[in-house]
Amino acid sequence: MLVCADMAKGLSCTAARLFFWLAAIAIPSFAASGAGCTVLPAQPVGAQPVGLKPEPVAELLATARKAKSSSFAVFKDGKYVAGFGETTVVPVYSVTKAVVSLAAGRLFTSGQWKSVDAPVGSLLQEFAADPKGAITLRQLMSHTSGIRDARNEQGRVLKEWNTAPDWVAAALARPMSGDAPGAVFKYNNQGPALVAAAVERAAGIRLDRFLRREIFDPLCIGKTSWDTDKAGHAAGYTGLSISAFDLAKLGQLVLTRGLWGSRRVLSEEWIRQSALEVSQGVAKNAGLLWFMQMEQPRFPLPVMVYHDGDGGQYLAIFPNHGIVVARTTGSGDSPPEQVMGDFYRLAADLLIKRQR
Repeated sequence: MLVCADMAKGLSCTAARLFFWLAAIAIPSFAASGAGCTVLPAQPVGAQPVGLKPEPVAELLATARKAKSSSFAVFKDGKYVAGFGETTVVPVYSVTKAVVSLAAGRLFTSGQWKSVDAPVGSLLQEFAADPKGAITLRQLMSHTSGIRDARNEQGRVLKEWNTAPDWVAAALARPMSGDAPGAVFKYNNQGPALVAAAVERAAGIRLDRFLRREIFDPLCIGKTSWDTDKAGHAAGYTGLSISAFDLAKLGQLVLTRGLWGSRRVLSEEWIRQSALEVSQGVAKNAGLLWFMQMEQPRFPLPVMVYHDGDGGQYLAIFPNHGIVVARTTGSGDSPPEQVMGDFYRLAADLLIKRQR
């Protein structure tokens, strides 16, 4: 049984290099409702376009609305410049995994965790005497743990996993796939669930509350919610509900390599290691609960850091262009026409290629 734990606060962001304004779209003004957070600047209504052509951005928003997006946000160089549904909070499914990476990064930034190659048995006591205890944090976060994923042949999560009263105990009970840890990349939900549990164990509080205190509040992120199991563990493989506006702020934190205004939220080393570099030797696009498109000759996409979730939930960061794009829908089972097709190619085409 999944239980939701509600959280709330204000809204925010940081300023960076250049900016642009989408002329035909009015952007609301947001203020912070919590103390000690940095407010995201929005472009003033009526300002002249700078840096980007407004027509392709308008086309992207129109496509997002036609595909029944719940919320949508475009940031350019630290400013919120276009979007809708700024306070619409919906589940983002597997994009949750990337947020768990940020939580882990906060422990590394504070010095509480020292190495991504630490065995899980040193982080979760119940794994210490089990062979799985030798699996490292890096392997859990790069989908190379070798634990058999609790999904069926169609890729749907097994009911007995989703309804497990204790996800840590359920992961401990999962058999190995037959692949040695670190040897094979297989997308996996158990790894992120264990990373989330390890964060909770180290922090001494539930994952969602740790993120609220350490990252969400400093960024003035608004209302969110998080699924938990009956044992009180926040889900790490799914479970976060958030707006595209606030999700894009988290992408902006990656874009600025852990800086939020003048505040160091995550270390630059963690952002590099988790989101900007390949984390292992078997999958060329996998970081630590992030995926990346590295620069390749003749490849149609620019350098990109990203994660997506069932039903058309997307977070895309284009670090060489100062752009973050986020999109949510109301369902993990959206029909194909509501998933926006190849979202990453569409965003790159309209926000980068057609801006030249």
